[in-house]
Amino acid sequence: MCSEAGIVEKEITIPDRIIEKKFRTHRIKTDTGIEIDFPLEYTDNSDRIEFINNPDGTLSILIKNVTRITNR
Repeated sequence: MCSEAGIVEKEITIPDRIIEKKFRTHRIKTDTGIEIDFPLEYTDNSDRIEFINNPDGTLSILIKNVTRITNR
């Protein structure tokens, strides 16, 4: 089908260093304007960050085991 439209399919190789840089952190922004950046591997680590679905349909984010906060 692509060849009928004159489109040539090509495989593109992306270097690992670019993938690591792009997907090393996860950035979220809430509707209330709060922005949080955290390492991607923390997404599935409930010892670091937890996303809680509240009964009223809202979401709570619990950041765990913090020993120091730096203001930027």
